[in-house]
Amino acid sequence: MIGQEIENPFGSDVNDLPLDSYCDQIAADLDIIASFDTREPPNPVASSSSHMPLYPTSTAPVGVWMQRSEEKLREAIKLKPVKTFEAKKWGTQKTTGGSSASTSVAGDMV
Repeated sequence: MIGQEIENPFGSDVNDLPLDSYCDQIAADLDIIASFDTREPPNPVASSSSHMPLYPTSTAPVGVWMQRSEEKLREAIKLKPVKTFEAKKWGTQKTTGGSSASTSVAGDMV
């Protein structure tokens, strides 16, 4: 009985999943996604001076990173998963309050 339910969770029983509703919702979502013109999407990130794409590794905005070397960018990208994990593990106070190197734009560690 349990094996049959696991093998085929879509059916007409009370505890079965509504396959028709799932398919209808996916089709509606795809219609919405496909209705947007994506040939030239707006780029608010590049124009925003407050966007910090490599936070918590760096608090430098996009414009600063556009002027830095490719090596510095690659190094920061490599550090981002580690810094993000530390930020989630210890909270933002621990990771951003420790040294000015990780919080100031001028003193970014990368």
